[in-house]
Amino acid sequence: MPERQAPTGTLSQAVIEVLLEHLRPATASPDRSCFAVWTGFGGSAVPHALGPQLRLPHREYHLFSGPLTAARTSYSDVPYHHQSANLWWPADRAWCVATEVDFAWSYVGGPGPCIAAILADPRLDASATDATEPW
Repeated sequence: MPERQAPTGTLSQAVIEVLLEHLRPATASPDRSCFAVWTGFGGSAVPHALGPQLRLPHREYHLFSGPLTAARTSYSDVPYHHQSANLWWPADRAWCVATEVDFAWSYVGGPGPCIAAILADPRLDASATDATEPW
C-alpha cells in the first residue's frame, strides 16, 4: 500500500490522541487550554462574524479555550475533513503544539522528558529540531 501524504495545516485525529497521551501529564493545567485556528480556512465552522483575536506575523487566528481534550475538536464544517487547531497550549504554558497552515508537519515545544517521549513513540513520525535550524 502506498504511503499517504500527511495533510497540510492540520493534525490527524490519530496523531492528536497520541500527543494528548504525552502532553496531558506535562501540564499542571489540563482543564484550561487555548486553541488558535487560522482565519483563512475555507469551509471553517467558525462563524464569519467572529473576528480574529490573535495576530501573529502574516497570520490571524480565532482563539478558543477549553480543556486539553478539546484538541480533538474539528473546526471544519465539511463532515469528512478534520481541521485541528493550528496552535494549542495549556494555561501554564508548559508546552505548545504548532501546525503551520502551509506545512504537512507540526512542531511541539516543551520540557525535555515530554519531548523525549514523543520522539521515542513509534506511533509518531517525529524528529528533533531546534530554533536555529531553517525550515
